[in-house]
Amino acid sequence: MGASYACDSHRIVFIGKTARGWNSPDELAQQGFIDGTGMADQLIHGRSWPYWSYTNSILETVFGSLHSGWERIAFTNLVKCNNSDGADTTPRTCAAHCLDDLGVVWKELEILKPKNIIMYTGDHYDDFIERYSLGYEYQDKTRRDHRIPNGKKMMLWWERHCVDRDGRRFRILRTAHPERQQKESFVCQIAR
Repeated sequence: MGASYACDSHRIVFIGKTARGWNSPDELAQQGFIDGTGMADQLIHGRSWPYWSYTNSILETVFGSLHSGWERIAFTNLVKCNNSDGADTTPRTCAAHCLDDLGVVWKELEILKPKNIIMYTGDHYDDFIERYSLGYEYQDKTRRDHRIPNGKKMMLWWERHCVDRDGRRFRILRTAHPERQQKESFVCQIAR
């Protein structure tokens, strides 16, 4: 979470699928958890991977600069553990335990109280997202299987507007992972 997240009018949380490697087991043993903030700071500023570079461009579009945007958003993952440094190979039982039983990401969202949630998860986790948002008043703006044009491809675009028990309004957008998406159109549509 950026230093200015709590006072930002957009309060955007970006959510990826699952964490990806790089941290040592010693770091985990010493802290009890892995804080990926330092690594994320490096990746958002210098990686050409679509996940980071497209998000970088979205922040520049919405906030005027990467620096300003990075301080005003939060980042997390749906699944908190992984079994691969590459592609998401999370077994369904692991995802169910993490998302349905423990519900860590949902608890994070209760604390962060975002106004906009952007999920780069594809449709593999839709049942979990559905169960989470059933706890609120909601209105689907698009169906789960809805797609929009993105260059020569079609991009997943499930948009749901919610109201929590305290009357806070927030939006959930579950879309495609940025990889293999046409960048300019992807960035434009997410930023909009």
